[in-house]
Amino acid sequence: MNFHAGQKQAILNTIYLHEIAKTDSVSDMYSYMESSGDTSIAAEMDIVYLKKDKFSHPKYCLKMATGDGMIAITNWHLLTGEDEDGIREVSPLEDPSATVRELLPVTPGTSAGHSLEVLDNKYLAGGEIEYLAALENLVVFNDEAHHIHETKKAGIVSEVEWQKSLNRIAEGKGSRFLQIDFSATPYGVAGSGQKRTKHYFPHIVVDFDLKTAIHNGLVKTIALDKRKEIATMALDFKAVRDGNNVIGLSDGQKLMLRAGLQKLRILEQQFIELTRGKAGVSDKYPKMLVICEDTAVSPHVVDFLVNSEGMSEEDVVQIDSGRKDSIPAKEWQRVKQRLFNMDKHERPKIVVSVLMLREGFDVSNICVIVPLRSTQAPILLEQIIGRGLRLMWREPEYQDSKNENRARLLRKKQEPSNYLDKRLSRYADK
Repeated sequence: MNFHAGQKQAILNTIYLHEIAKTDSVSDMYSYMESSGDTSIAAEMDIVYLKKDKFSHPKYCLKMATGDGMIAITNWHLLTGEDEDGIREVSPLEDPSATVRELLPVTPGTSAGHSLEVLDNKYLAGGEIEYLAALENLVVFNDEAHHIHETKKAGIVSEVEWQKSLNRIAEGKGSRFLQIDFSATPYGVAGSGQKRTKHYFPHIVVDFDLKTAIHNGLVKTIALDKRKEIATMALDFKAVRDGNNVIGLSDGQKLMLRAGLQKLRILEQQFIELTRGKAGVSDKYPKMLVICEDTAVSPHVVDFLVNSEGMSEEDVVQIDSGRKDSIPAKEWQRVKQRLFNMDKHERPKIVVSVLMLREGFDVSNICVIVPLRSTQAPILLEQIIGRGLRLMWREPEYQDSKNENRARLLRKKQEPSNYLDKRLSRYADK
Protein backbone atom coordinates (compact mmCIF):
# COMPACT_ATOMS: atom_id res chain seq x y z
CA MET A 1 0.00 0.00 0.00
CA ASN A 2 1.36 3.38 -1.01
CA PHE A 3 1.50 5.23 2.32
CA HIS A 4 3.17 8.61 2.44
CA ALA A 5 6.06 9.20 4.84
CA GLY A 6 3.93 10.61 7.67
CA GLN A 7 1.50 7.71 7.60
CA LYS A 8 4.34 5.19 7.53
CA GLN A 9 5.98 6.81 10.54
CA ALA A 10 2.68 6.82 12.47
CA ILE A 11 2.09 3.14 11.76
CA LEU A 12 5.65 2.04 12.45
CA ASN A 13 5.98 4.03 15.69
CA THR A 14 2.75 2.55 16.99
CA ILE A 15 3.65 -1.00 15.94
CA TYR A 16 7.12 -0.69 17.43
CA LEU A 17 5.88 0.51 20.83
CA HIS A 18 3.09 -2.03 20.98
CA GLU A 19 4.61 -5.11 19.34
CA ILE A 20 8.36 -4.72 19.95
CA ALA A 21 8.70 -2.58 23.09
CA LYS A 22 5.46 -4.14 24.42
CA THR A 23 4.56 -1.04 26.44
CA ASP A 24 1.51 -1.70 28.60
CA SER A 25 0.86 1.92 29.60
CA VAL A 26 1.88 5.48 28.82
CA SER A 27 4.36 5.54 31.71
CA ASP A 28 5.86 2.34 30.23
CA MET A 29 6.63 4.25 27.03
CA TYR A 30 8.70 6.79 28.95
CA SER A 31 10.40 4.08 31.00
CA TYR A 32 11.29 2.30 27.77
CA MET A 33 12.80 5.48 26.28
CA GLU A 34 14.74 6.08 29.47
CA SER A 35 16.11 2.52 29.47
CA SER A 36 17.12 3.03 25.84
CA GLY A 37 19.24 6.03 26.79
CA ASP A 38 16.81 8.89 26.06
CA THR A 39 16.38 10.46 29.50
CA SER A 40 15.59 14.04 28.42
CA ILE A 41 11.90 13.52 27.59
CA ALA A 42 11.13 11.32 30.58
CA ALA A 43 12.75 13.87 32.91
CA GLU A 44 10.24 16.51 31.80
CA MET A 45 7.17 14.39 32.48
CA ASP A 46 5.03 14.35 35.60
CA ILE A 47 5.30 10.67 36.50
CA VAL A 48 2.49 10.95 39.09
CA TYR A 49 0.19 12.36 36.40
CA LEU A 50 0.98 9.42 34.11
CA LYS A 51 -0.24 7.01 36.80
CA LYS A 52 -3.84 8.13 36.28
CA ASP A 53 -6.31 5.46 35.18
CA LYS A 54 -6.65 6.91 31.68
CA PHE A 55 -2.94 6.22 31.04
CA SER A 56 -2.85 2.72 32.56
CA HIS A 57 -3.29 0.81 29.29
CA PRO A 58 -1.58 0.90 25.86
CA LYS A 59 -2.46 4.31 24.46
CA TYR A 60 -0.99 6.07 21.44
CA CYS A 61 -1.82 9.49 19.97
CA LEU A 62 -1.13 10.28 16.31
CA LYS A 63 -0.74 14.00 15.72
CA MET A 64 -1.59 14.06 12.05
CA ALA A 65 -2.62 16.76 9.62
CA THR A 66 -6.28 16.57 8.53
CA GLY A 67 -7.20 13.39 6.69
CA ASP A 68 -3.95 11.48 7.21
CA GLY A 69 -4.41 9.49 10.39
CA MET A 70 -7.35 7.13 10.12
CA ILE A 71 -6.47 5.61 6.77
CA ALA A 72 -2.94 4.94 7.99
CA ILE A 73 -3.81 2.99 11.11
CA THR A 74 -6.78 1.17 9.57
CA ASN A 75 -4.36 -0.72 7.34
CA TRP A 76 -1.31 -1.08 9.53
CA HIS A 77 -1.47 -4.86 9.17
CA LEU A 78 -0.20 -4.45 5.59
CA LEU A 79 3.19 -3.43 6.98
CA THR A 80 3.43 -6.41 9.34
CA GLY A 81 3.65 -8.96 6.53
CA GLU A 82 0.09 -10.29 6.69
CA ASP A 83 -1.27 -11.28 3.31
CA GLU A 84 -4.47 -9.50 2.38
CA ASP A 85 -6.15 -10.54 -0.85
CA GLY A 86 -8.22 -7.98 -2.65
CA ILE A 87 -6.60 -4.88 -1.14
CA ARG A 88 -5.60 -2.58 -3.95
CA GLU A 89 -2.71 -0.12 -4.14
CA VAL A 90 -3.83 3.30 -2.94
CA SER A 91 -2.17 6.58 -3.86
CA PRO A 92 -1.64 9.12 -1.06
CA LEU A 93 -3.38 11.63 -3.33
CA GLU A 94 -6.65 9.71 -3.21
CA ASP A 95 -9.47 10.80 -0.94
CA PRO A 96 -8.73 9.14 2.45
CA SER A 97 -12.35 8.98 3.62
CA ALA A 98 -13.51 7.35 0.37
CA THR A 99 -10.64 4.85 0.52
CA VAL A 100 -11.43 3.88 4.12
CA ARG A 101 -15.08 3.35 3.21
CA GLU A 102 -13.98 1.04 0.41
CA LEU A 103 -11.53 -0.94 2.53
CA LEU A 104 -13.68 -1.43 5.61
CA PRO A 105 -15.47 -4.80 5.54
CA VAL A 106 -18.82 -3.47 6.77
CA THR A 107 -20.63 -0.28 5.91
CA PRO A 108 -23.66 0.48 8.13
CA GLY A 109 -26.77 0.95 6.04
CA THR A 110 -30.13 2.56 6.66
CA SER A 111 -32.41 -0.27 5.57
CA ALA A 112 -34.49 -2.12 8.13
CA GLY A 113 -32.35 -4.00 10.61
CA HIS A 114 -29.08 -2.43 9.47
CA SER A 115 -29.09 1.13 10.80
CA LEU A 116 -26.83 1.80 13.77
CA GLU A 117 -29.89 2.76 15.84
CA VAL A 118 -31.59 -0.58 15.18
CA LEU A 119 -28.42 -2.55 15.92
CA ASP A 120 -27.91 -0.56 19.09
CA ASN A 121 -31.44 -1.12 20.37
CA LYS A 122 -31.46 -4.79 19.41
CA TYR A 123 -28.12 -5.90 20.86
CA LEU A 124 -27.19 -3.37 23.48
CA ALA A 125 -30.60 -2.20 24.73
CA GLY A 126 -29.18 1.12 25.90
CA GLY A 127 -26.38 -0.43 27.96
CA GLU A 128 -23.48 0.38 25.64
CA ILE A 129 -20.93 1.22 28.31
CA GLU A 130 -21.55 -1.91 30.38
CA TYR A 131 -21.66 -4.04 27.24
CA LEU A 132 -18.23 -2.75 26.17
CA ALA A 133 -16.87 -3.01 29.71
CA ALA A 134 -17.78 -6.71 29.76
CA LEU A 135 -15.81 -7.50 26.61
CA GLU A 136 -12.60 -9.42 27.19
CA ASN A 137 -10.55 -7.16 24.93
CA LEU A 138 -11.17 -4.03 22.89
CA VAL A 139 -9.47 -1.56 20.55
CA VAL A 140 -10.79 2.00 20.55
CA PHE A 141 -10.07 4.51 17.77
CA ASN A 142 -10.72 8.09 18.85
CA ASP A 143 -11.04 10.61 16.05
CA GLU A 144 -10.90 14.32 17.03
CA ALA A 145 -9.32 13.18 20.29
CA HIS A 146 -8.64 16.73 21.49
CA HIS A 147 -12.18 16.65 22.89
CA ILE A 148 -11.01 14.12 25.48
CA HIS A 149 -9.31 16.51 27.84
CA GLU A 150 -9.46 17.58 31.45
CA THR A 151 -11.57 20.54 32.53
CA LYS A 152 -10.90 22.82 35.44
CA LYS A 153 -13.63 24.74 37.24
CA ALA A 154 -13.26 26.51 40.58
CA GLY A 155 -9.89 24.81 40.99
CA ILE A 156 -11.37 21.32 40.56
CA VAL A 157 -9.97 19.19 37.73
CA SER A 158 -12.38 16.72 36.15
CA GLU A 159 -12.63 14.53 33.07
CA VAL A 160 -15.13 14.89 30.24
CA GLU A 161 -17.85 12.23 30.12
CA TRP A 162 -16.31 10.32 27.22
CA GLN A 163 -13.05 9.90 29.14
CA LYS A 164 -15.00 8.68 32.19
CA SER A 165 -16.71 6.15 29.95
CA LEU A 166 -13.37 4.99 28.52
CA ASN A 167 -12.03 4.53 32.05
CA ARG A 168 -15.02 2.32 32.86
CA ILE A 169 -14.69 0.31 29.63
CA ALA A 170 -10.96 -0.26 30.25
CA GLU A 171 -11.39 -1.49 33.84
CA GLY A 172 -9.79 -4.89 34.38
CA LYS A 173 -8.60 -5.27 30.80
CA GLY A 174 -5.06 -3.98 31.27
CA SER A 175 -3.02 -4.51 28.12
CA ARG A 176 -6.07 -6.07 26.43
CA PHE A 177 -7.49 -2.56 26.03
CA LEU A 178 -5.78 -0.56 23.30
CA GLN A 179 -6.58 3.10 22.58
CA ILE A 180 -5.41 5.01 19.50
CA ASP A 181 -6.17 8.73 19.35
CA PHE A 182 -6.17 10.92 16.24
CA SER A 183 -6.02 14.69 16.26
CA ALA A 184 -4.28 17.54 14.48
CA THR A 185 -4.54 19.48 17.76
CA PRO A 186 -3.90 17.02 20.63
CA TYR A 187 -3.59 19.43 23.51
CA GLY A 188 -5.54 21.23 26.19
CA VAL A 189 -5.26 24.96 26.89
CA ALA A 190 -4.70 26.50 30.31
CA GLY A 191 -4.70 30.15 31.31
CA SER A 192 -5.77 33.15 29.25
CA GLY A 193 -4.26 36.03 27.31
CA GLN A 194 -0.47 36.06 27.20
CA LYS A 195 -0.41 33.42 29.95
CA ARG A 196 -2.26 30.89 27.80
CA THR A 197 -0.26 27.69 27.39
CA LYS A 198 -0.77 24.50 25.42
CA HIS A 199 -0.46 21.20 27.26
CA TYR A 200 0.16 18.47 24.70
CA PHE A 201 -1.05 14.93 25.35
CA PRO A 202 1.75 12.82 26.88
CA HIS A 203 1.06 9.84 24.62
CA ILE A 204 1.83 11.48 21.25
CA VAL A 205 4.01 9.07 19.26
CA VAL A 206 4.23 10.94 15.93
CA ASP A 207 3.94 14.56 14.78
CA PHE A 208 3.08 14.99 11.11
CA ASP A 209 2.00 18.61 11.01
CA LEU A 210 0.02 20.69 8.54
CA LYS A 211 3.06 22.58 7.28
CA THR A 212 4.74 19.34 6.23
CA ALA A 213 1.54 18.05 4.61
CA ILE A 214 1.22 21.28 2.60
CA HIS A 215 4.86 21.21 1.43
CA ASN A 216 4.40 17.57 0.36
CA GLY A 217 1.26 18.40 -1.61
CA LEU A 218 -0.95 16.09 0.46
CA VAL A 219 -3.52 18.76 1.31
CA LYS A 220 -4.51 22.11 -0.15
CA THR A 221 -2.10 25.00 0.14
CA ILE A 222 -3.49 27.70 2.43
CA ALA A 223 -3.30 31.30 1.22
CA LEU A 224 -4.25 34.03 3.68
CA ASP A 225 -5.64 37.02 1.81
CA LYS A 226 -4.70 39.86 4.17
CA ARG A 227 -6.36 43.13 3.30
CA LYS A 228 -4.10 45.87 4.65
CA GLU A 229 -6.21 48.54 3.02
CA ILE A 230 -9.13 47.32 5.12
CA ALA A 231 -7.08 47.50 8.30
CA THR A 232 -6.65 51.25 7.83
CA MET A 233 -10.40 51.81 7.60
CA ALA A 234 -12.59 52.52 10.62
CA LEU A 235 -14.71 49.41 10.22
CA ASP A 236 -16.27 47.07 12.76
CA PHE A 237 -16.07 43.38 11.93
CA LYS A 238 -18.71 42.36 14.47
CA ALA A 239 -22.46 42.34 13.86
CA VAL A 240 -24.56 45.39 14.70
CA ARG A 241 -26.49 44.83 17.92
CA ASP A 242 -29.19 46.55 19.92
CA GLY A 243 -28.33 45.29 23.36
CA ASN A 244 -28.12 41.52 23.00
CA ASN A 245 -30.14 41.43 19.78
CA VAL A 246 -28.45 41.27 16.38
CA ILE A 247 -30.08 43.79 14.06
CA GLY A 248 -27.77 43.56 11.06
CA LEU A 249 -24.29 43.07 9.65
CA SER A 250 -21.59 45.69 10.07
CA ASP A 251 -19.96 47.38 7.08
CA GLY A 252 -16.79 45.42 7.81
CA GLN A 253 -18.63 42.10 7.64
CA LYS A 254 -20.33 43.08 4.39
CA LEU A 255 -16.98 44.04 2.90
CA MET A 256 -15.48 40.68 3.91
CA LEU A 257 -18.38 38.78 2.38
CA ARG A 258 -18.12 40.71 -0.89
CA ALA A 259 -14.38 40.00 -1.03
CA GLY A 260 -15.05 36.30 -0.53
CA LEU A 261 -17.72 36.28 -3.24
CA GLN A 262 -15.34 38.03 -5.62
CA LYS A 263 -12.74 35.30 -5.10
CA LEU A 264 -15.36 32.55 -5.40
CA ARG A 265 -16.46 33.90 -8.79
CA ILE A 266 -12.85 34.08 -10.00
CA LEU A 267 -12.38 30.44 -8.99
CA GLU A 268 -15.61 29.39 -10.70
CA GLN A 269 -14.50 30.98 -13.95
CA GLN A 270 -10.99 29.53 -13.75
CA PHE A 271 -12.28 26.05 -12.99
CA ILE A 272 -14.65 26.24 -15.97
CA GLU A 273 -11.77 27.18 -18.24
CA LEU A 274 -9.68 24.29 -16.94
CA THR A 275 -12.32 21.56 -17.03
CA ARG A 276 -15.01 22.53 -19.49
CA GLY A 277 -16.18 19.57 -21.55
CA LYS A 278 -17.67 19.50 -25.00
CA ALA A 279 -20.84 21.07 -23.63
CA GLY A 280 -18.88 23.84 -21.92
CA VAL A 281 -19.79 22.56 -18.46
CA SER A 282 -17.32 22.18 -15.56
CA ASP A 283 -17.35 19.26 -13.14
CA LYS A 284 -15.42 21.17 -10.45
CA TYR A 285 -17.46 23.37 -8.12
CA PRO A 286 -15.60 25.66 -5.68
CA LYS A 287 -17.44 26.39 -2.43
CA MET A 288 -17.24 29.14 0.19
CA LEU A 289 -17.57 28.64 3.96
CA VAL A 290 -18.70 31.59 6.09
CA ILE A 291 -18.06 31.23 9.83
CA CYS A 292 -20.27 33.50 11.94
CA GLU A 293 -19.77 34.78 15.48
CA ASP A 294 -23.01 33.18 16.72
CA THR A 295 -26.26 31.66 15.46
CA ALA A 296 -28.09 35.00 15.67
CA VAL A 297 -25.80 36.35 12.94
CA SER A 298 -26.21 33.49 10.45
CA PRO A 299 -29.70 34.49 9.17
CA HIS A 300 -28.45 38.02 8.52
CA VAL A 301 -25.56 36.64 6.45
CA VAL A 302 -27.95 34.51 4.40
CA ASP A 303 -30.28 37.49 3.90
CA PHE A 304 -27.38 39.70 2.79
CA LEU A 305 -26.07 37.15 0.31
CA VAL A 306 -29.50 36.52 -1.21
CA ASN A 307 -31.14 39.94 -1.13
CA SER A 308 -28.13 42.23 -1.53
CA GLU A 309 -25.57 40.20 -3.49
CA GLY A 310 -27.81 38.36 -5.93
CA MET A 311 -27.29 34.80 -4.73
CA SER A 312 -30.27 32.48 -5.03
CA GLU A 313 -31.74 30.62 -2.07
CA GLU A 314 -30.38 27.40 -3.60
CA ASP A 315 -26.90 28.92 -3.61
CA VAL A 316 -26.75 29.29 0.18
CA VAL A 317 -27.22 26.71 2.93
CA GLN A 318 -27.26 27.62 6.64
CA ILE A 319 -26.09 24.95 9.10
CA ASP A 320 -25.68 25.88 12.76
CA SER A 321 -25.09 23.96 15.96
CA GLY A 322 -28.44 23.13 17.50
CA ARG A 323 -30.36 23.23 14.24
CA LYS A 324 -30.64 19.44 14.20
CA ASP A 325 -32.85 19.62 17.29
CA SER A 326 -35.06 22.39 15.90
CA ILE A 327 -36.28 20.76 12.67
CA PRO A 328 -38.01 17.44 11.91
CA ALA A 329 -35.77 14.41 11.49
CA LYS A 330 -36.64 13.95 7.79
CA GLU A 331 -35.90 17.60 7.07
CA TRP A 332 -32.56 17.33 8.89
CA GLN A 333 -31.63 14.27 6.81
CA ARG A 334 -32.43 16.22 3.64
CA VAL A 335 -30.29 19.17 4.75
CA LYS A 336 -27.42 16.89 5.78
CA GLN A 337 -27.58 14.96 2.51
CA ARG A 338 -27.51 18.20 0.55
CA LEU A 339 -24.53 19.43 2.54
CA PHE A 340 -22.31 16.36 2.36
CA ASN A 341 -22.99 15.78 -1.34
CA MET A 342 -22.28 19.36 -2.33
CA ASP A 343 -18.93 18.48 -3.97
CA LYS A 344 -20.84 16.78 -6.79
CA HIS A 345 -23.25 19.63 -7.49
CA GLU A 346 -23.05 23.25 -8.58
CA ARG A 347 -25.35 24.29 -5.74
CA PRO A 348 -25.19 25.14 -2.90
CA LYS A 349 -22.18 27.37 -3.43
CA ILE A 350 -21.96 28.84 0.08
CA VAL A 351 -22.22 27.27 3.55
CA VAL A 352 -23.02 29.60 6.46
CA SER A 353 -22.29 28.22 9.92
CA VAL A 354 -20.97 28.93 13.42
CA LEU A 355 -19.38 25.91 15.08
CA MET A 356 -21.03 22.82 13.72
CA LEU A 357 -18.62 22.49 10.81
CA ARG A 358 -15.39 23.24 12.60
CA GLU A 359 -14.46 19.55 12.41
CA GLY A 360 -15.60 16.35 10.76
CA PHE A 361 -16.59 18.39 7.68
CA ASP A 362 -14.90 16.58 4.81
CA VAL A 363 -16.19 18.50 1.81
CA SER A 364 -13.20 18.72 -0.55
CA ASN A 365 -14.43 21.70 -2.56
CA ILE A 366 -14.19 24.35 0.18
CA CYS A 367 -11.85 26.85 -1.51
CA VAL A 368 -12.71 30.12 0.26
CA ILE A 369 -13.27 30.69 3.98
CA VAL A 370 -14.63 33.97 5.33
CA PRO A 371 -14.34 34.09 9.15
CA LEU A 372 -16.78 36.67 10.49
CA ARG A 373 -15.67 35.93 14.02
CA SER A 374 -12.47 36.26 15.98
CA THR A 375 -11.22 33.65 18.38
CA GLN A 376 -8.55 33.49 21.04
CA ALA A 377 -8.94 29.71 21.41
CA PRO A 378 -5.98 28.01 19.67
CA ILE A 379 -7.81 24.72 19.07
CA LEU A 380 -10.81 26.44 17.47
CA LEU A 381 -8.53 28.58 15.32
CA GLU A 382 -6.57 25.56 14.09
CA GLN A 383 -9.76 23.59 13.44
CA ILE A 384 -11.16 26.46 11.36
CA ILE A 385 -7.93 26.62 9.36
CA GLY A 386 -8.17 22.88 8.81
CA ARG A 387 -11.58 22.92 7.18
CA GLY A 388 -11.72 21.99 3.52
CA LEU A 389 -8.08 20.89 3.21
CA ARG A 390 -8.73 17.65 1.35
CA LEU A 391 -7.43 17.77 -2.22
CA MET A 392 -9.91 18.70 -4.90
CA TRP A 393 -7.71 18.25 -7.97
CA ARG A 394 -6.40 14.67 -7.73
CA GLU A 395 -6.12 13.90 -11.45
CA PRO A 396 -2.54 13.21 -12.67
CA GLU A 397 -2.75 15.79 -15.48
CA TYR A 398 -2.87 18.62 -12.91
CA GLN A 399 0.12 17.54 -10.79
CA ASP A 400 2.81 19.49 -12.67
CA SER A 401 0.80 22.69 -12.44
CA LYS A 402 0.18 22.15 -8.70
CA ASN A 403 3.87 21.46 -8.06
CA GLU A 404 4.81 24.67 -9.88
CA ASN A 405 2.28 26.62 -7.82
CA ARG A 406 3.63 25.29 -4.52
CA ALA A 407 7.13 26.32 -5.58
CA ARG A 408 5.92 29.81 -6.45
CA LEU A 409 4.05 30.25 -3.18
CA LEU A 410 6.26 28.45 -0.68
CA ARG A 411 9.78 28.98 -2.03
CA LYS A 412 9.68 31.99 -4.34
CA LYS A 413 6.95 33.84 -2.36
CA GLN A 414 5.16 34.72 -5.60
CA GLU A 415 1.50 34.83 -6.58
CA PRO A 416 0.17 31.47 -7.86
CA SER A 417 -0.46 31.09 -11.58
CA ASN A 418 -3.77 29.35 -10.79
CA TYR A 419 -5.80 28.26 -7.77
CA LEU A 420 -5.70 24.47 -8.10
CA ASP A 421 -5.94 23.08 -4.58
CA LYS A 422 -5.51 26.46 -2.93
CA ARG A 423 -7.65 27.25 0.12
CA LEU A 424 -8.12 30.99 0.61
CA SER A 425 -9.04 32.60 3.92
CA ARG A 426 -10.14 36.22 3.82
CA TYR A 427 -9.53 38.39 6.81
CA ALA A 428 -8.64 41.92 7.80
CA ASP A 429 -5.07 42.49 8.99
CA LYS A 430 -6.07 43.87 12.40
